[in-house]
Amino acid sequence: MNSKPRRRSIVLVVRDYPFGNGEAFIEDEVARLARTGPLVVLPAFKNGSGPPRPLPEGVELDVTLAERGPGALLRPAVLSTLIGAAWRELKSRPAILGSARSALRFVGYLYRAGRLLAWVEAARRSGDPVRRVMAFWSNAEAFGLALAAHRDPSIMFVARSHRFDVWEEENPNGYLPFRDALAESAHRLLPSSREAADHLIRSMPIDPERVSVAPLGVEPPFEPRPWSERSEVVIASCSTAAVVKRLPLVAASIAKASAGDPGRSWRWVHLGGGEEQIRAAIASGPANLELELPGWLPREAIYRFHRDRQPNCFVNLSSSEGVPLSIMESLAMGVPVVATAAGGTGEMVDDSVGALLPVEIDAAIAAAAIRRVVDEGERLRKAARVRFSEEGSSNVAIEALRRHVPEFLVVPQ
Repeated sequence: MNSKPRRRSIVLVVRDYPFGNGEAFIEDEVARLARTGPLVVLPAFKNGSGPPRPLPEGVELDVTLAERGPGALLRPAVLSTLIGAAWRELKSRPAILGSARSALRFVGYLYRAGRLLAWVEAARRSGDPVRRVMAFWSNAEAFGLALAAHRDPSIMFVARSHRFDVWEEENPNGYLPFRDALAESAHRLLPSSREAADHLIRSMPIDPERVSVAPLGVEPPFEPRPWSERSEVVIASCSTAAVVKRLPLVAASIAKASAGDPGRSWRWVHLGGGEEQIRAAIASGPANLELELPGWLPREAIYRFHRDRQPNCFVNLSSSEGVPLSIMESLAMGVPVVATAAGGTGEMVDDSVGALLPVEIDAAIAAAAIRRVVDEGERLRKAARVRFSEEGSSNVAIEALRRHVPEFLVVPQ
């Protein structure tokens, strides 16, 4: 690996990017951080088959953490640190061991944190120590970094926080492990929404000054095209098949919206998973509604879909969210959005760029909102672009980092 010393680089710890198809959205973060100086991407795992995806010029890939096995935990300094952390966690939350799922999560965090600790220790012994490190997730690797920063205060460690990293109810048995260690040693926690920031401040023993809203932002590879008039209405959605995405509700809402407009042809294009849920939900849908299921698409293809197919609106009716990047991508391409006010969605969507609906919603109300957004057209498309440039662009994201953690972005001398 590294032609550039780690002590002069920001190290970005991720789950498995750039391997496999997951975490494609991290590409924007990599490009942003690379603008500030040397960057090393450190995946915890190498998932998927085949070579890694290309990284921007000047960005290094370090796979030595992904290649570490259980033996890394046997180093005395690593093992003693983990035992101490485990004892403190069990004293403060003894009910952990009463649930098999929580106990498994507890052990998994210790294992993954130990690998990270061993990696930091190896870098120090090599004479190329870590000085600035960002965890893209406030997860087990972030816990390991918190332990490393506690042992070595010269390590500046910041962590982004997302839906699964913030809300306990999104996790098995409502258990987010080792939050006290994270609160104690993180230089800054960077949730992507105000709602997430408020929750972290309420639920963790952390100085509110060390929690800052830092939106992710997206960077489209091209601009949207001028709107082309057509008779067909195109509705887009993009999600996994997870229960919180409520695909049957999305299907029922789009079916009702199209049934109320029999004079026009409607087409629903769903990008992602959940084909069985969707087909079952619209089996008896109206005759004027066609369905397209392209499946999973790479991010550039999603932008190309928005540019070339020009959906009348994008629909997201999730019961739980962070700040969905799929919504930012839609706004970036001038597509109005109908969404529920889950997580931080309401910080990007309101009635000026589409429709913001209550989380507890039925298909009839959602259908009426979809019809209104489709009929309003051009005004909402222009407003969507403005909202993206003001709230969701990569420039906004990097400026948030420069405002909240300028010292983290400065290359050490």
